[in-house]
Amino acid sequence: MRDEIERLKTEFKEIEILLGIEANIISVDGELDVDDEVISLLDVLLAGFHNGAFLKE
Repeated sequence: MRDEIERLKTEFKEIEILLGIEANIISVDGELDVDDEVISLLDVLLAGFHNGAFLKE
């Protein structure tokens, strides 16, 4: 996906194209349901807390 974004940036220089996803906060410790490897590829990460997050034991 990152490669596609970079290609589009060269084709459409007049607009800013970003790669981003929505992640879920799945614990009260702030753990996300997205791997760090994926996060490192992103320009934008939107995270939301949802009912059902649990305490780590």
